[in-house]
Parts: sequence; C-alpha cells; structure tokens
Amino acid sequence: MIIIKNIDVYSPDYIGKKDIFISGGKINLIRDNIDINHEDIKVIDGSNKILTPGFIDQHVHITGGGGEGSFKTRAPEITLSKLTTSGITTVVGLLGTDGTTRSVENLVAKAKALKEEGISVYAHTGSYEYPTITLTGSVKKDIVFIEEIIGAKTAISDHRSSSMTNTQLAQLASDVRVAGMMSGKAGILVIHMGNGEKGLNPVFEVLKETEIPIKTMRPTHVNRRRELLEQGFEYAKMGGIIDLTCGIYDELSPKNVVKEAENKGVLSENITISSDGYGSWSKYDEAGNLVKMGVSSVSSLHKEFKEMVKTLHDNDISVVMDVVYNHTYSTDYCYNKLVPDYFYRPGSNGSGCGNDVASERAMVRNFIVDSVAYWAKEYHIDGFRFDLVGLIDVQTIKEIRAALDEIDPSIIIYGEGWSMTTTTTKEGTALSTQTNAVNLGNFGMFNDTIRDAIKGSVFKAKEKGYVNGDTGKASTIKNSIQGKVAWSSLPYQQINYSCCHDNLTIWDEINTSNADDSMEDKVKQNLMSAAIVYTSQGVPFILAGEEFLRSKTNDDGTFNSNSYNAPDSVNSLKWDDLSKADNEKVFEYYKGLIALRKAHAAFRSMEKALDYYTFTEGTADGVIAYELAPNNGEVSDGIFVVYNPLKEAQTITLPDGDWTICVQGDKAGCTSLGKASGSITVEGISTTILVKGKLK
Repeated sequence: MIIIKNIDVYSPDYIGKKDIFISGGKINLIRDNIDINHEDIKVIDGSNKILTPGFIDQHVHITGGGGEGSFKTRAPEITLSKLTTSGITTVVGLLGTDGTTRSVENLVAKAKALKEEGISVYAHTGSYEYPTITLTGSVKKDIVFIEEIIGAKTAISDHRSSSMTNTQLAQLASDVRVAGMMSGKAGILVIHMGNGEKGLNPVFEVLKETEIPIKTMRPTHVNRRRELLEQGFEYAKMGGIIDLTCGIYDELSPKNVVKEAENKGVLSENITISSDGYGSWSKYDEAGNLVKMGVSSVSSLHKEFKEMVKTLHDNDISVVMDVVYNHTYSTDYCYNKLVPDYFYRPGSNGSGCGNDVASERAMVRNFIVDSVAYWAKEYHIDGFRFDLVGLIDVQTIKEIRAALDEIDPSIIIYGEGWSMTTTTTKEGTALSTQTNAVNLGNFGMFNDTIRDAIKGSVFKAKEKGYVNGDTGKASTIKNSIQGKVAWSSLPYQQINYSCCHDNLTIWDEINTSNADDSMEDKVKQNLMSAAIVYTSQGVPFILAGEEFLRSKTNDDGTFNSNSYNAPDSVNSLKWDDLSKADNEKVFEYYKGLIALRKAHAAFRSMEKALDYYTFTEGTADGVIAYELAPNNGEVSDGIFVVYNPLKEAQTITLPDGDWTICVQGDKAGCTSLGKASGSITVEGISTTILVKGKLK
C-alpha cells in the first residue's frame, strides 16, 4: 500500500494538490489530506510532481464496426494487444452505424472484459440511431446505473443517421447532461459528424435555443472536410471541444489541423484527437451507393506520430525526444508483474517519484536499449534527451550509444547528469552522473556550471550572474567558453544553456534579479547571455521562445518557475510578441549568432580546444577578451571576442592585423558591420566579435 502526499492531480483537468491512496495496484482514494498510519504503508512525497492519466483513445469501436456493405464487411472485436501495442492505456468504446446486429449489452460486456485484462475502459450508450438504443430502455438510466457508461453517441448531417430534429437533439443532450450530473460522470454527447451540408448548424441552433452547456456536445470527425472544420474552429473558439480523427493524411490531417488551429487562436485544450479504431470508413458515390470501405486502426495514432516526424524531416528539422527510463510512477507495471521486484531498486527514491528503475540488471538494461533503438529505427528520431540520467548506470548508456551508432552515428543523446541518492541492486554500479562523464564517451550532459555562471543559481531567483551584475563569475565563464568544466574537458559532452523548461526563463530571471534596470539594459543582458552560449565550445541549447524574450507570467503578474501544471496562457509561445521592436531585435540577434557559429568551425572544436585561446591581459575587472586561433577547419585567420558586462564602454587593444566587425551592439551575423585595427571600443553590457580574413 502506498500514500502519495501533496501531488498535483489531473483527472484529466487539474483538480489541485491531493493525497493519493493506492492499494492492490489501483488508486482507491483521492483526498485533500489522507492520514493512515500503518507499518505496511509506504509514504511518498509528491511535491513538485504530477499525477496524470495515460494515453487515452476516446473513440474506439471495441466490439467492431462496419457492416454497411453486408455481413461480410463487419469488423471484428478489438483485442487487448491491439490497444496496448498502440500505446493506449485508456479507451472509450462506442457503437457506430450498426445498432441492430450490435448492441449496448455487447458493448458493455466487451468493456468489462477489457477492464479485467488490466486497462481502463469506458463506453457511450447509443449509436447513429434515434430514438437512441440503450441497455435499460433509458439514456439516463444507462449513464446513471451502468458503471462503464459515461455518455451517449448520436449522429447528425449524415445519410446514415436518423435525421433527428433540433428538438430531439436538444432533448438527448439534456438527458445526457442531467444523467452525468446525477451520477458524477462526464455526461457528454458524442456527435458523429457526417458529410452533410448542414454540418454543425443543428448544434449551433441547439446552443442558441437552450441553456445546455457547450461542452456537453462533442462533435467528432470535424476534420473530414474543410467547411466542417471551419465550423469546428468556430465551435472551439466558443468554448466547445472538437475531436479530430486520425488516418486522414492530406491538409486536414490532425498534425496540420492542430497547427492551423494554433495560428487561428484556437486553444489546444479545446481539441482532442482519436483513432476511430475498428470502425469502418466508407466512400459513397453521388447516388449514395457504397463504392469503397475499410476498417480504421487504433494504430493510426502511432502512424500520425510517424507522419509528424517525417514532415519535420522534410522541412530540415530534426526531432529530439524526451525519454524517462529512470523511474515509473507506479510499480503496477507489466514487467514488474512478470518478475515481481526485478524491475526496480527496492525502496529507492532518488527520482523523487518513488520507484527507481534497476537499469543495472541485465534484462532491464536490455529493455531500455531495445526501446531506444526501436524509437530510432521505427520513428527515425534524431536524438534523445534522458530525464534524470544520473539514476541510470553507465553500462546501459554505453550500450545505448553503441546500438544507436549502428543505426546512425549522428543521433545525439544527452541528459540530466545530476547526482542523486539511489540504492543500486549491484555493488559497485557506476551511475551516469557528471562525475562519471569521462566513462560515457559521446553522451552530453546539461552544463549547469555555465548556466549558473551566466545568470545566477536557478535555486536563488534574485542571485546575479555574469551578464546581470556579478562580474566575479568571470573566471567561471572563461573556463566554460573553452569547454573546461570540473566534470569534463570534452566539449561534445557539454550542453551549454542559460535556461530550459525548468526554472525561470532567462528573461524572467533578468527581470527578477534586476527589476529596476531599464528595458534597454535588460535586453542587453539577454543578448550577452546568448552570445556566451553561442561562442562557447560545446553544444548550444536554447529554450523555445528565448530568442524573442519568452516569459512565463502567471495571471497575477508573477513569474512561473515551475510551469509543468500551468495552462497555455503561461506556457504558450506568444508569437505576437515578435512584432514588438525589442523582441524582434533579440530574435534577429539570435539568428545572427547561429549563422556566425555555423560559419566558423573554431567555435565547434569537439575535442579539447584550450590550446587555441589567448586571453587579453589588463582589461577592467569582469571584462573578458580573447583571440581564438584557427582550428578545426576554420575559414578565417582568427576570431577576437570581447564580453563587456560593465555599464561603461571599454576600449580593448586588438591583436595585429585588420579586423572585420561581425557582432556589435544589438547586431550579429556574418556580414561586415565595419573595420577595426589597433583597438576597438565595446559599449556597455554587450559583446563584440571581430574576424580576420574570410567571414564565411
């Protein structure tokens, strides 16, 4: 038995911080506070963690669909393996066109069978027909008294539906709504949308004529044609929820529709995606004759993901996937059921989630290596970011690297190499922490040394770093830009960054530590942080949106440093901010730095680069100036860099020769901003970079 205390719970909406009581591998109780004292109960601190449902497919014909082309076209019942191998842990079953040879009784029986096999299953009463077919003779009674039934199904704008009137639709929606209230269930009416010209008009009319809440009615298949989709967007903007169907691979595919919806201001929380698995798809001619049909697959969600990756690749964008192999939330896990207690380190909670995975055991290691390799081969993933990799043993990471090298040596792998307390099952097991980086080869780790030197500690919001006021961190910056940190001297192992999804964004950190500074000075500090990251030896990493002053601001105006449970209003990228002068300036500066780094290989020496740096002596305290000699196939005859974190301008002596200015003030790139020789004046809180010879 387990009690998890003070954990943020989604069900699936956020319901607050709760205590969870788990017994027999199932959640038995969710309360604000649970105090049960018993020696057999394990208590886990859930602070800063979330409890959320697994992958949900809310539209599956679990008893089979089809039958529109006679009995031989009936689809079979779905099996558990078809669901689990498609990554589905929760499924909602329903009927379709056929409410004659298939029944709600059969649907509920199948739901119960799948539940007994170990997954979460719900169902909707009804089918395309009206009056609605039920088990008890009443939609209300089905929902109130049958455990698995949470709503009802109907169809409109489809020649296979019963062409119900608006009044009948309103009555059905009302019955579902009230039954949901009485039983404490969802109480939703899933509305199959056909190709009919009326589209969503009947739904809009019911909303206009009644007081039924908009979220009661859930139209599905809204991406089957353009006109219907536009109505769907309108419905979602009104606060309704629309469902997209996988298996459509043209401009109306879910991946394209979700992107379009975002551009049109539709909240992502008002869009769901389902497979329509084991239902039939059909094509009719103008006379209404069936000319083609097939059966939808629950694997369409899986195929949709592959298609998304391919589309990104077609646009020269690589895909890095975040993976969590160091723990599972619950020990009620398939491998643990096969061999109890083998998959975990008994009683070990280095992850803070209660169940550290015993990666050092042979078959656990084999599972992890095979899993990563499968993602790389099947989905063509270009890289993997390992959550809390410091809990995974060194040998497992080395075998992952070897397996990926056989597939594609360019696949990047990196992770969080923090040292955490965990008890391994084998004596002498080395873990993949920063201190063991020397044994990991081509595996990168987040470089918190340069992160905290740039802006201050992530654990102290008002602490300053090099760019925002603490020039005493200059020596750490000096070492970091050369790829020399305490735990590694190999740049390819160092993921350099100023901020990521955890903690404050760099812009929010600057606004917290230097709240009284002018907007101009704060923007300069942001620019300097980027210049340090992009001119350092190692692998540059930026947070999405950092390049245009991304902020995670709560409704009360405070900055969010732990936004895992925050709404889109906090976490979304505010693309409109790019139209602001300061944000656009920062965006162009980042683009220029990226172009400069790509053009000059000397910044990308993946082996030791210390021998190529010559630092200028006698600069003001905190100012760093250095010449980077040609190496690694560098096209120029030398690069000279100056970081000036002081508010006063500084004049720096240049090495001999004629130099071209490529970065100065708020401008960066590979084109000339002017010439210099002898000396260069660097304005306050800025970076200047000069190149001798070829610029690119």
